Amino acid sequence: MKRPKLSVCMIVKNEERHIARCLESVQRIADEIIVVDTGSNDRTEDICKSFHAQVYHHKWEQDFSKARNVSLQHAKGEWILILDADEELDSDTGSLLPSLLTDSLPSLGCVKVVNYTGKQWNENEAFEQRQIRLICNQQNIRFTGSIGERPEGREASSPFSLPCIIHHYGYLEQEAQQKHQRNMNLLDTELLTSCADPSL
Repeated sequence: MKRPKLSVCMIVKNEERHIARCLESVQRIADEIIVVDTGSNDRTEDICKSFHAQVYHHKWEQDFSKARNVSLQHAKGEWILILDADEELDSDTGSLLPSLLTDSLPSLGCVKVVNYTGKQWNENEAFEQRQIRLICNQQNIRFTGSIGERPEGREASSPFSLPCIIHHYGYLEQEAQQKHQRNMNLLDTELLTSCADPSL
């Protein structure tokens, strides 16, 4: 029985420090890697192409969902794995992923994300979350929300759980301050938009 194809979709900007680690973690299981670059001026694009990723450009509009949905538009696999550049798929549990995907599964899948905090990678300074990171590409599911984006669609059903782990390094001290300021700006914009819209 032929297994469903797996696309890895990412949005990136100036991630030359992290991107190789992320791409290396999925290169053996991904049938294609889709990268949407929102304005890098470092070596991010060159590194992505060295892993044979398909790189597309999209102007950053202060909206994560818009960029995510652009990446979904280019994916041809039956299933889509969502990753960020400051993450990596666990080598042991991630290798199981292709064999777990079938056409009979619900349209959304959850994995465990381990978020590392503090000054360096330390499992004692980490917190875990279950996050939806697998999307069935045949179900017309799209992301909503400018920040804290989430996949939604009429065909979306209760997510199933996968025994796969993603390691996330974006909360380490040297990365967190810049992310915090960016996220606060996006939340302020979203709040102003919702207050101005009488339908919300």
